[in-house]
Amino acid sequence: MPADRGALTKAKIESYRSYSNGWHFGEGVAFDSVTVDAALRLHSELLRNGLSHTNAFPGLGGQVIVTFYRPPHYYEFVVYPDRHVEYTHELDDDEVCWRESITEADAYAVIAKLKTGDKE
Repeated sequence: MPADRGALTKAKIESYRSYSNGWHFGEGVAFDSVTVDAALRLHSELLRNGLSHTNAFPGLGGQVIVTFYRPPHYYEFVVYPDRHVEYTHELDDDEVCWRESITEADAYAVIAKLKTGDKE
């Protein structure tokens, strides 16, 4: 894992600010600053808790997907424009935990549990 993985992911999330409507072959809405800022805070919380193998992806509906890996585990936080977060944890491609609509604060609590190895 490159030492600057966190910086690369942060830059990727920041870049979503420049996406305009139709950014993906005519589809995809522009990202609002509040959603990008929430994704950046969530990413920072992952890094602060030592969970540094991160990545991010843009969603067509203006959501920002922030992921991290701890093989064979995969974790995903989807930050939606309406400010709710969706959380998924997979183990070897099988869903272990899914939370459809949590707050940003709830997502931070999940991250803290992941750091300590507690069940989310």
